[in-house]
Amino acid sequence: MFYGSLKASWLEGRVRISLPPFGCDGHSTIEASGLCRLKAVFLNQSERELLVLLAKLDAVLVMQCQNRPVNTWTTEQRVAVKRSIQTHGLGDDRSPQRALIDHIGVQVFQAPRHSEGFGRGGGKGKSDPELAHFSMLLEEYRHALVKGLGASGADYKIACIPTLAGIRHAGVAVRLEDQRAYLLIDGTDQGLPEYLPALLAKDVSAFLRTRAVPDAISKSRWPGLNRGPIIAYKFRLTEFPTCLHF
Repeated sequence: MFYGSLKASWLEGRVRISLPPFGCDGHSTIEASGLCRLKAVFLNQSERELLVLLAKLDAVLVMQCQNRPVNTWTTEQRVAVKRSIQTHGLGDDRSPQRALIDHIGVQVFQAPRHSEGFGRGGGKGKSDPELAHFSMLLEEYRHALVKGLGASGADYKIACIPTLAGIRHAGVAVRLEDQRAYLLIDGTDQGLPEYLPALLAKDVSAFLRTRAVPDAISKSRWPGLNRGPIIAYKFRLTEFPTCLHF
């Protein structure tokens, strides 16, 4: 009865289907929260099997990307890896998920250091609606940093990524000189997230490949340019990142 709705939620990364390791027997589980969790209870056996089959097909596509350059992946493989990031995180340093973030982190989600337009100059991909959306958010995040931190806010390197710590279109701003980082969230669409900084620190650490510790006064609300509020979580970096692609 709720198969179509749950499939749509899974495609959006809001439902997680956990599979047993390849080659091993075991049960698959459907993990969700809120109304999606309730809907999952009412799935019949055939509907559950169809959802699990979709997840298995995604898992095969992700596995096919292992140790292959991102620019050789098919569109279906890229979509599967993006969905895996939303539901399962970034994985280890050699995972396809990490490879995709490293690849698009430079090409698509890199922010200008000052107020010039995103992607101005080469004009590459200007018509891409996803690129336009991230460009808009990066300007919002940059504006919020300057409003919240003053002139030093313009010195932060900043990137916007599809999903981090369960948050869509999150911004990560870093200033290595101060060993400081901020996780930025557009509160216009998402409201105030009910996350503890200690939980956020795990995913921020994984993304930056270092150890991020919540600051004593970790949460701020800053005005955006045309949206907002921008929610900012502050972290200290106890080590320099081993790989920073923005």
